Amino acid sequence: MIHSWRDTAGRTVLVVVGILSSGGLLHACVWGLPEYSVSGPFRVLVLDRGHPVSGIQVMLSLEPSEAEFSNGTSERFVSSGVTDSRGVIRFSALPFGSYVISVKHGIGDGDSASLLVSSQPTHPQVDVVRLKWPFEKPLKTRTVSGRLIGGSYNVEAGKSQPLMDLSLIDGPSTTEILNAQTDHLGNFDFGNVSPGLYFLRIRTAPNQAWTPEGDIPIEVNATASTKKLDLELSESSCGLMYSNHLDCKPLDEIQVSSLCGRVIDPSGAVIPHATVFLRESDREGDASVLLNTRSNNSGDFALAPVADGRYLLLIKSTGFTSARIPVHLIAPRNTPQCVESLHIMMPVAEAGGSSCPSVSVEGKN
Repeated sequence: MIHSWRDTAGRTVLVVVGILSSGGLLHACVWGLPEYSVSGPFRVLVLDRGHPVSGIQVMLSLEPSEAEFSNGTSERFVSSGVTDSRGVIRFSALPFGSYVISVKHGIGDGDSASLLVSSQPTHPQVDVVRLKWPFEKPLKTRTVSGRLIGGSYNVEAGKSQPLMDLSLIDGPSTTEILNAQTDHLGNFDFGNVSPGLYFLRIRTAPNQAWTPEGDIPIEVNATASTKKLDLELSESSCGLMYSNHLDCKPLDEIQVSSLCGRVIDPSGAVIPHATVFLRESDREGDASVLLNTRSNNSGDFALAPVADGRYLLLIKSTGFTSARIPVHLIAPRNTPQCVESLHIMMPVAEAGGSSCPSVSVEGKN
């Protein structure tokens, strides 16, 4: 379930709420939306890996205030439409107010943005809003085959996932084209599949104790370095988490005085929108998650202060090998929130397993 509101500082806050089957716990994933100002008619351009994509549904909603959200009021539908052959949908001029524009295609997560219509714009003014679909970068592979294993972020960590029902869905048309089931070792194979964008839909067998269900965007490409997928699955309050599995030596515990950092790839380029979880180090499963956030467009993240102690930082981003960092937090009194920064390197998952995640601590800011 997705909600948003405009807080007292005028920022749009997006909340993804998930009810967990384990213990009936409620968690929320919260991060900000990009914000724009519009005046008069405007267009929305939906892009798939930089290319316009047609036939994608886009929905415009009016944001509730924080007070309305607290009282159970969610977004109010305003308008919707489908992108044309150029990936564009046009919207008429809107009354003053705060809105959310979102991709609602029925499969795969889509991008969202906040729109402010005002006589005194406070955000960059645009007449074209660009949104991505799918939101996560597709995994590149030569074949839709491989195996499923449980990620470290659940009780099935490291175990093969047998008897999982799988569907292969054509991305642009959302048509289900093939079905399969993992064998007793968690292996699957959809045979010969033409190049293009697909979604691998994961569904749990009735006898499974956990429910890692969701859609994984996949790009079948004859030049991809990955021949088979080795997918590590985890269930979280934000939905299905996944990455290509890589056997790496566990990282050593690091003593820190704050929970801030930057996520980068092996070239040093930042990784925006990486998902960051803070977990209790001595507990497994979704119930152990204390905080979560995403890295911003500069690859930076900051988690709210917590009590001193030992924790596990789990960083995931589609297309990269996940990083699991044991941290021992010892925060001196009256210390600013971010007195140091963890620089976390996440290698590209399809690079053939040539490198593993690493972390270093930068000096005081």
